[in-house]
Parts: sequence; C-alpha cells; structure tokens
Amino acid sequence: MMEGLTAIAGRIAPAIANHLWQSTGFAILMWLLTLLLRKDRAQARHLLWLAASVKFLFPFSLLVWLGTLSGSLRSSALPAGTAFTATLSAVGQPFAEGQQNSAVVYAPVQRSHSGSLMPVLALVWVLGATTVVVIWALRCRKAARTLRNACLSDSGIEVEALRRLETAMGSRRRIPLLRSIEMSEPCIVGIIRPVLLWPELLTERLSHENVEAIVAHELMHVRCRDNLTAAIHMAVEAVFWFHPMVWWIGSRMLEERERACDEAAVQQTSRPEIYAESLLTACRFCVESPVACISGITGADLKARILRIMSDQVDRKMSIHRKIALVATAIACVGAPLAFGMFGMAPDSTVLAQSAVPNLPKFDVASIKPHKDDPSGNMMMGVRYTPDGVTMSGMSLDMLIRGAFGLSEDRILGAPGWTKSERFDIDAKVDAADVAALGKLKMEERGAMLLPLLEDRFGLKYHHETKELQVYTLVVAKGGPKMAESKPVTGDAKDMPKLMMRMSGEGVSLEGGEVSMESLAHTISMQLGATVVDKTGLTGHYDLALHWVPEQGMRMGPKGPEGGPEPGGGSSTSPTGPSLVTAIQEQLGLKLEAKKEPVDVIVIDQVSQPSPN
Repeated sequence: MMEGLTAIAGRIAPAIANHLWQSTGFAILMWLLTLLLRKDRAQARHLLWLAASVKFLFPFSLLVWLGTLSGSLRSSALPAGTAFTATLSAVGQPFAEGQQNSAVVYAPVQRSHSGSLMPVLALVWVLGATTVVVIWALRCRKAARTLRNACLSDSGIEVEALRRLETAMGSRRRIPLLRSIEMSEPCIVGIIRPVLLWPELLTERLSHENVEAIVAHELMHVRCRDNLTAAIHMAVEAVFWFHPMVWWIGSRMLEERERACDEAAVQQTSRPEIYAESLLTACRFCVESPVACISGITGADLKARILRIMSDQVDRKMSIHRKIALVATAIACVGAPLAFGMFGMAPDSTVLAQSAVPNLPKFDVASIKPHKDDPSGNMMMGVRYTPDGVTMSGMSLDMLIRGAFGLSEDRILGAPGWTKSERFDIDAKVDAADVAALGKLKMEERGAMLLPLLEDRFGLKYHHETKELQVYTLVVAKGGPKMAESKPVTGDAKDMPKLMMRMSGEGVSLEGGEVSMESLAHTISMQLGATVVDKTGLTGHYDLALHWVPEQGMRMGPKGPEGGPEPGGGSSTSPTGPSLVTAIQEQLGLKLEAKKEPVDVIVIDQVSQPSPN
C-alpha cells in the first residue's frame, strides 16, 4: 500500500512542482503589469490578479498538450535539441521527469528518501486544506444566520435608491433588499441569486445621497460578479494554502475590487465628496463581512481609497501602449505553451548535447584502445565513474554516441555498421582543477561530456531531424514491484559499476545493486533499441536480477558490419526462456507500455576510426 502511494506521489510530484513554478512566475508577471497600469482603472488590475489566481487551477501543460495535437506542424527549423529550446525547457519545467538518460552503467548516487516523505507531505496538505475549508464554513454559517434573521423590504429610501439605480444602469434583474437588525456592513450575498443585505440602524446615520452612493457601490459588485470571482480564489486558497503568493493575490484582489466599485460609484453619483462621506460613515459603524465571497463596502486601505476618490487620480481611457502591452502578454502566455507542444519542445523530446550545457568540464587526457574479448566467450561491458573521470570497457562507438546524447538506438541514424561491432576500452580524466566541478554533475551531464571527445577523436559530425518513433514508458505492473530496496553501499565498493550485463549462449543476465529506475529504463532502452521513459514513480534504489532470452531479431550483443551478428558473438543454439518484456513484468514487477510520437533524432553525417592516443 505504502509503495503504491509512493509511486503515485513520485509521478505527480514533478508535475506539481513545475505547475507551482510556472504559476508563481505568471503571478509575478501580472504584478508587473499592475504596476504598469497603476494609474488606470482598478477594474483592469483586478482582472489581472484574477488571471494570476485562475492560473493556479490551470497548468500550462494543458496548453502544451493541445499543442501536441498539432504535431504535424512541427518544423525542423526549430529542433528540440538546440540550446535555445533546451534553455526554455529548463526554465519553464525545471522539475521535469525523465531527463536522466546516461551511459550503460551508472555510478552510485546518494540514496533518496523522498519517496517515504511524499505520503507525509500529502497528509499535511490534506490537514491544511481541511482547516481552511472548516474556517470558511464556520464564517459562512455565521453570515447565513444573519441572512435568515433578515426581513424582506419593499419600501424605504434604500429600496427607492436601489430601484432607481437599477433602472439607470439598465439592470434586467431586480435585486431583493433584506433589512438586518445587526450592524454588519451593507453587502451583496449570493452568487446565482444575489440579494442586498442592509443594516437597518445605518439608515438613520445617512442622508438620501449617502444611501444612494452606498447602493451604487453594491450594485457594481453585482455587475462585476465579484462574489463569483472571490469564490474562485477561495478555492485556489483552499488547494494551495501553503503558497504565500496565493494569499497575497487574495489581498490584492480585495483591494482592487473595492477600488473598482469606488470608481464606478463616483462616476454614477458624480459627487465624490458625498461618496467619501458615505464610505467613512459605513466603515465607522458597521462590521466587515466575514468572508471574501460576500461583497461589502469595507476592505482594503480606507485612507488610500478616500485619497484616490477625492483626488480623481484615475485615467479615464487606457493608452494605446498599455493596451498593446496587455494584448502582447496575453498572446505570449497562451502561445508559448502551445508552441512548446506544437514544435515538440517538451522535456521528453529534448536531446542533451554539449551545446545545451556549455559549461561542462572537458576531459584533459583520454586513452582509447581496441577491446580484447574474454577467452571464455562471455561478453562483458561496464562503465565506472571515478572522481576524476570515467573508465569504460567493451563499449561500441554506437553506445558511446547514445550515451553522449542520452538517446536510444532508434534515435541515432546513419551510423556505419562498424560503430556497432567494434568495441573500445576508454580511460578519460579531467584536469585536477575540474575534479570538484565534475563531482557536482548529474549523470546525463557526465554523458554529455563524451560529445567533445567523440568529435575530436572519432571525427563525429551530425545534425538534428524529427521522426515519428515508438516510445515505451516503464510503469509499475499490477501487484506492485518485486525488487528489494538496496542498503547504502560504503567503502571501495561504492565506485564499482552498479549494473552488470552478461551475455552467453543461455541468454542475457542483468544484475545490479543501488539501481535507480532511471538507470534501469536507460539500460532497457539499449536492449530494445527504443526510448524508454521512467514513469514508475519509484524514487528509491533497488537490488535486481533479470534474465531473458532475446527474441528473434533482437541482438544478444553488438552487431556486426551492416547490422549482422558479430562473428562468434552469438549463440549457436536457440535457448529458451522469457523475453525481455515478459521478464521485466514477471521478475521485476514492472511493465512496458508502447506509443508512437514524433521525437528528435540525431543523424550521423561523418564518423571515423579513433585517432591514435
């Protein structure tokens, strides 16, 4: 049960983190626009804050998904592997999944305990959201009690002012007026069928002009549907109660909605001094409404409101430059995610190249030698990351290229046959000054460090193209994973390869400890020759043993020239046993799911035998 919850949390955690990051950035953008429009009408700023609030409910990934529906419009003029698109992806989705594609064997990393923390965080979120909802429910209950004790009124100066202003504003629906003996502020209650709740004792303190000014204010709340927008933001606050910016947005929305109604009421009554007097009197004797979705006359900074009313600091017409800025921002906010989906710039389609990470350390010295086969006929390959470099054994150039770009075999096109059959031993080290920086790199960044080496010693030249290919996702099968979590490795063993593959006449064996799901997904992709993306949500490290027999057409080792079997490298008999896909499900409790989608591929233009050491 706990493993299943951890898996689910692991899947959604990166998406939630990206959504919060994007929503925060969007809110900051809206704040900057409100500063630009600080001398314009408050209604415009209120709409901007409302957009910032609603953004928390709608992730940009929905627009990206809509963009992917137009995948046929993708253009090779904007390949996913460029530094520009990689930078945009990193900034827009810094917590994206599935970006740790590295070499065949992975160096050990510190064991993660975030999986066990996720259920705790989920419980904290539920408790916080429940607390917020309960507090609001109690406040709404108090307001409902006041409403039940109020009486419907068909006469009086308040009703006369209400009907007169409704006619002047062209309102089609008549709003009922309820009189209350409590000294709560005049307010609009309800979203679908709003009513005006009026404190009866307030009338004796106001003149006819004061009453009309306050009624005009409340009618503007109805016209602008302020109770509905406030209720929407209350839902945002309940879901994202832990985010400080959500509460800040709520205070800004309250302030701007009251200012917007002030401006409209002054324009309706044409007597700013009368309106200011009415506002001061109501705020002096009345109690503020308990919840934001009940729109009253109080709220925000009263002193600032009065100064703004009396000084008439509002521009009646928005300038053309500000209109252009608003339209451009709206187009960019909607168009950019659509473009990401349309042109295939989502994180799963990116290629990690040296150009996208220009500040990686470079190998200072590198030894490249032909690999000598094991006399026993067994073929072993391995990679060991050391503090100052990397040591590789039995690696084909095809594998090295895939490791440099973090891609599966089907996404490397145009490579000559010898790149799959000839294998090499490589020992590469960085300068002593770069050892500290090397230790901070991620696995995919260490793989990308191979690219300059391949360009220099193998004369590698390439370009990007787009092609529709089959992609696999690695998920947890029904019944849950069958792997045991690893114990932390210490001492000299921590630098040993964590995945070891052995190929013989009986099939293929893959064994390892402290193996992450990203490492496993990449190793499986090498055997399938297709992209495998980890979607298990398992964040721990595991001990595993996997044995399978390659299916017909699937190689048991590096291919020979022109894609044929390596001489002497395959089995002369036909061993029996489970296929790779079956073994993954039966022995590991995981499952592969296939789909087709357009992806970025690397086309090899030129490559040659390595230059001498």
